[in-house]
Amino acid sequence: MIGPPDDNEHLVLLLSKELFRRGDAATREGSRFSHGIAVSHFHDAAETCARAAALKIRTPVKPEATFLEYWVKTNDWAEKQQLSVRLGRHAEMGDLNEARKYFKHRGKLTQPEYVVGYRATTHAFLVDTFRDFFLKDFDSISSVTFLRELRVRTKLEEAQNALAASDIKAALERCADAWAVTSRQQKAFFPDRTFSTDVPAILQVRAEFATVYDHLYQLARLAFAGLLGLNAGDILLLIQTLPVRQGDGYVYQTRPESVSPKTVAHMIELIADYSTALLRQVDGLTRQAWSEGIIDSPDDPDSSEQL
Repeated sequence: MIGPPDDNEHLVLLLSKELFRRGDAATREGSRFSHGIAVSHFHDAAETCARAAALKIRTPVKPEATFLEYWVKTNDWAEKQQLSVRLGRHAEMGDLNEARKYFKHRGKLTQPEYVVGYRATTHAFLVDTFRDFFLKDFDSISSVTFLRELRVRTKLEEAQNALAASDIKAALERCADAWAVTSRQQKAFFPDRTFSTDVPAILQVRAEFATVYDHLYQLARLAFAGLLGLNAGDILLLIQTLPVRQGDGYVYQTRPESVSPKTVAHMIELIADYSTALLRQVDGLTRQAWSEGIIDSPDDPDSSEQL
């Protein structure tokens, strides 16, 4: 049977897509080695996906298995278990494997016309495998796809739709709404008793103190980003770029017309990654084995202090 997703499955699938994206980008470069590098990325994308598929159906395959072993062992195991799924395009993947070995080990450059074929083959393999083994659409998959927090996912999906319609302002506002949800969740589980995000209160203080406050608040958020394993610079981008809801409107720190679609797309992925990392941290905090003697009854007024 096909097993449930493990904690890292979504990361592996996103890695596979990112490797393919980098290979695709390399095909359009004009450097001496760009086509060989593209083949290497396509190979890595296919291997990452093939291994994830093997693990999905619990194939008994060793970590040091060779590239094509994943196809042989996975398909043999699937047949033995009477599963309908199979890893396809074995022969074409063999050609890709040879091209990668010739480039990496012998320095033989791949001809551009062959790279086009390797790209098409790898893409078809990834599309089929994502669909058959993981019930996912390879071309549309993103960090948003795997979000457990429905409020964040809904807002980020709306941001993606707005971005597709070239409405940067709406996309930024939906990102801000999603970011606000993660901020509230962070504060609920990891209370911050020093800083407040109450915008009207900040605006009432003197300008020079507001600047100091802003810097301290940024440092606190960046420090927490490090705890979640995220890049502090990326979180700083969110803090400095996203508008802040005030009443029925938004206060814009950066003019929407100055924010590129690429930056908005990047921020959508960042917020999704932040939400996933935050909930994983919360899972660890509230897991029974960790929580005994640490988290008291919700009726205990002092229980939050123990967090």
